[in-house]
Amino acid sequence: MISDPQSFFRFAARFYPLLSDLYYRTEGLSDGDLLDVIRRHLASDDPSCEHIMERLVKLCINETVPGEASRWEITHPVRSLLRFLLREQRLTSVEVIQGYLDALGSSRSELEKSLGSADRSGALHAIGDISETVERLRQDACDNHSAILNTTMEIKSNREHLPAAERFETINRLWVKYMDPMRDLIDVDKSMEALLDSLDRLLYSGTLQFGRHAELVREFNGCRARLLRMRRNVAADFHESLREIEPLYETLRVESELARGASVALRRIDREGVRSLDLDCMMALPSWRTE
Repeated sequence: MISDPQSFFRFAARFYPLLSDLYYRTEGLSDGDLLDVIRRHLASDDPSCEHIMERLVKLCINETVPGEASRWEITHPVRSLLRFLLREQRLTSVEVIQGYLDALGSSRSELEKSLGSADRSGALHAIGDISETVERLRQDACDNHSAILNTTMEIKSNREHLPAAERFETINRLWVKYMDPMRDLIDVDKSMEALLDSLDRLLYSGTLQFGRHAELVREFNGCRARLLRMRRNVAADFHESLREIEPLYETLRVESELARGASVALRRIDREGVRSLDLDCMMALPSWRTE
């Protein structure tokens, strides 16, 4: 573990181009490759490559790839920090969101038990757990929102000139894996809303029960405020994402179906000729002949 955070941030500030280079390398680097990368980012007055390599390990910036003793990759916490700073959000599945809700349900039961026994220490611990889970849920939902909007903008601009079927595949994955399950959670069965309503009522009861303890009341009110902010942000982020992605999803679905149908028809024409499609009958095309 890092014993001196100040040393970490001082090193990160001095060698940020190196950290950025390592961040964008998705595959592990051998000892020689890592030394070559370090060498490209060193100035004449910097320490040796070997010393920098040791510092990367000591500051928990680099670690060995699992199962490969001589290959290195950037550590998950540092990668997450750089991803946050670079605003390159990753999508969080609804299963993870559901896990947060399960954790809130467990913390709610713990808080209810503490209120029943007037256990101030237990109540404080439960409030801390609730606040931590609420903030994680809010941040992951915000990251999903940003990632979905970024993907939607990329698909709309289509700078790489991808075919409709390929663009629909990307949007369809977002729809099936993230948007549809999240809509069920928020708008359809409303299980999320019921849990959070119950939690808010319990937190309010805590402010009444411990009304004489100003510090504890402040913690209860602070947790309620975090909960309210999270609920507003999650709902707003989801519905804004839905407004952006739904029209694009429908448009690309139709385009993709037309493209697939045309492809099938062309292959059949190539094998059996145009008469094999029997277009006159299928499309009821009128025809007449002048003698």
